[in-house]
Amino acid sequence: MDQTWTSGIFTIIGILIGSGITWLKELYLHKRSQDRDAHYLAVRVICVLDQFASDCCAVACDDGIWDPHENPDPQGRLFEKVKEPESILLPDDVNWKSIDNIILYKILNLPFKLKSVKKLLNEQSEYAIYDDGNLWFQTRQYEYACLGLDVIETTEKLKSRYKIPHPDGFDLPDLKNSLIEIKSSCEQKKISPTGSFLNLNRTKRFKHNKNITSL
Repeated sequence: MDQTWTSGIFTIIGILIGSGITWLKELYLHKRSQDRDAHYLAVRVICVLDQFASDCCAVACDDGIWDPHENPDPQGRLFEKVKEPESILLPDDVNWKSIDNIILYKILNLPFKLKSVKKLLNEQSEYAIYDDGNLWFQTRQYEYACLGLDVIETTEKLKSRYKIPHPDGFDLPDLKNSLIEIKSSCEQKKISPTGSFLNLNRTKRFKHNKNITSL
């Protein structure tokens, strides 16, 4: 009886050890595969976001002033020299579940932020005629400076987490400093993203319409 009981115990222990080894092996292989997927995703996304951050900086640096010798405007109006990025084309053939959830949220939220910036500027462009577009351009600079800094913050987290170096020929510190400088300059001019420009122009539009009505 004791021998049978002892034999049964050893059989159970053997089964548990075998199952444990199999489980640990599968866990290791899964973790290794997930790490590879995460690293691949980070490389693909960083390539997209570095370019997008550069595009945001180009828009933020656009002051709307053309060379007066090339294209003078008698009314002093400003014109866009740099087109805004249309979208953020994130890869769809990667394993999004492989990376940290917080970083994942920051990445997937960027297209929404871009859409919000476009919506805000589109709404305000309607009133830009009342101030020759100067405040609209300052708001445009501010919004894209903020968006560019958000993108850079996200790429820095990815590069740090997955130990990916900055690509050759891409001066991230200089790009970041340029965006910080533009943002700071706009804040000193009290251009905010909360609608102050829009409210200002609504007031101007109301006064303009009131003057027309009284004629």
